[in-house]
Amino acid sequence: MEWDPEQYDKFRAAREQPFADVAGLVDGLRVRRVVDLGCGPGNLTRKLAEKFRDADIVGIDSSPAMLAQAAPLGGLHLRFAQATIEEFADGLAVDGDFDLIFSNAALHWVPDHERLIPKLVGRLGLEGQLAVQLPADDYNPARVIFSDVAGWRHQMGTLDIAQYAELLNAAGLEELTVFEKIYPHILRDADAVLEWAKGTALLPYLERLPPAQHAHYLDEVRRRLHAKYTGRPVFFPFRRIIFYGRRA
Repeated sequence: MEWDPEQYDKFRAAREQPFADVAGLVDGLRVRRVVDLGCGPGNLTRKLAEKFRDADIVGIDSSPAMLAQAAPLGGLHLRFAQATIEEFADGLAVDGDFDLIFSNAALHWVPDHERLIPKLVGRLGLEGQLAVQLPADDYNPARVIFSDVAGWRHQMGTLDIAQYAELLNAAGLEELTVFEKIYPHILRDADAVLEWAKGTALLPYLERLPPAQHAHYLDEVRRRLHAKYTGRPVFFPFRRIIFYGRRA
């Protein structure tokens, strides 16, 4: 998918709220080596570097455009590398074990979490921590509109919340924390909902359409969003899953 860092960054403050929640679960006393999976434009990876000042941190993303935006944020203990989450899970891209594997709003792009989660745990060192946040709103009204207009549904990789608890336990993690949370976003109007989605949820649909059809598709999506969200501002509840565990 072709990511647009500027479009993604339009709602930076709203996207930072879940990051703070999942980062707050991490015990930083033994964190010396960190990977941020799906680091995007790097601004939140930079916050990890500020939180864990003694750690070496690498942000991984598959998008050259995102990494170009992130590159100026790098420094002595912070760098960025191009790779997919699947490649990292398979032991590629970056060598060695990690004290913290962190991911904020990225794992839902990867399928087959039943296989992915144990692989990620396998890249943790002794007492290593896994801390993840990912969307769990596959059937909110806006996403239903996106799929109805397209005539097919993009399947997110997100599992039921209980399955994550089971996977973490089966992989040998302890001190489990697994929960869902609604993040209430107040958006200006239906057009703002569309702008929000252009940075993330709409990308799989636009990717499958010829560029000449993008405008027609987005016009119909906009029409249906206005029919659904008639008031101003729009209350836009976003459901997310957060999970954490420590390797024994």
